[in-house]
Amino acid sequence: MLREENLVGVGLLTILHVCFLSVCVADKNQTFKSSCGDMNIRDPFLLEDDYASELDYRHLELTCENNRTVVSLDNGGKYHVADINYTSHTIRVVDPGLKKKGMGNCFSYPLYYFSTDRYQYDVPTNSSAVVFIECPWPITGDKITKYIPISPCNTDGSSPFSQPYAYAIVGDLGLGDIPDSCILDGNIVTQSKAVAEGRHLSMSDLQEELLMGFELSFLYSFCNRECGVKGLSCEADITSNTFKCYQSGAAECWDSYVCLKPKCE
Repeated sequence: MLREENLVGVGLLTILHVCFLSVCVADKNQTFKSSCGDMNIRDPFLLEDDYASELDYRHLELTCENNRTVVSLDNGGKYHVADINYTSHTIRVVDPGLKKKGMGNCFSYPLYYFSTDRYQYDVPTNSSAVVFIECPWPITGDKITKYIPISPCNTDGSSPFSQPYAYAIVGDLGLGDIPDSCILDGNIVTQSKAVAEGRHLSMSDLQEELLMGFELSFLYSFCNRECGVKGLSCEADITSNTFKCYQSGAAECWDSYVCLKPKCE
């Protein structure tokens, strides 16, 4: 009788061990692949409609709308995804307010104000801001090259505006670069070298640069996913596009799923 009980106990432990190994193997090897239009989508991204039940803190959600990949950022903006680079861990997105229609005659504004607060993505260090302002009179002075005169488009293609003068500010931006009489009318980020160097761009030049979109890094989210399945913390360096996993002890238990699951080596 005792021997039978021992055999049952050993058998149960064996089954549990196999189950734990299965969880580890499944966790490490389970990948999700999909597509939207001509864009291939895989870990750490998931299309909401395809894998809604699988979404968790380690995945980045995308949607497919009219055969176009869309990402929602924390400012409520829904940006078109132009490219995903799984090697550099970057996603290039385009504000849907930016349009080629009317280029050269008027300027299409970004639809959203861009903010970096609480994103699942990080802004690369080689990024520059473009700020849009409205002013009651022309801007003059020695900094005039930082201000690109623009004629904002409206829905019917003409360019009436609430203030007589509108500008885009490029290059290094200081508090004194926005005159007291002017009001802020939008902003966007870009990795354009022409913008970063403060080159004297025309309105259509700037529109072309912004239509290329801007990149955001998902390296930390990828790092969090890769290390999280091992019950480890992660440390990411966006500049060098590298990350490492490390053991931080009790701090790991901020997530019950990570702490209660078997650690996969």
